[in-house]
Amino acid sequence: MPAGYNIAQLRKEGFTVFSVARELHDLGVTKLTTMFGHTVIVYGLERTICDCLRSRNRMDVAIVTDAVKRYVLRKDKDLYTLMKMSETFGVSKMIRSYMELLL
Repeated sequence: MPAGYNIAQLRKEGFTVFSVARELHDLGVTKLTTMFGHTVIVYGLERTICDCLRSRNRMDVAIVTDAVKRYVLRKDKDLYTLMKMSETFGVSKMIRSYMELLL
């Protein structure tokens, strides 16, 4: 959620909510078509990896590690975009460490 939204009700209902600065909220947004033909707005692979690393203390380390490993194996990975986005989100050192080990 963009920073500034009232998220108390979402938390009461059991959702885990993460806030992000408004200027970063739309970064890495893309559109996909579901198997039912509906267009949905989602975060791209590179943004998702950066979000996982930013929230690593609130996530299972095995999930974060698996996500990065799976990303590295993809043919459609965009390492340039990942590095630029990791700089914006302040996780570039972690991304570099993972990439040095996995590539």
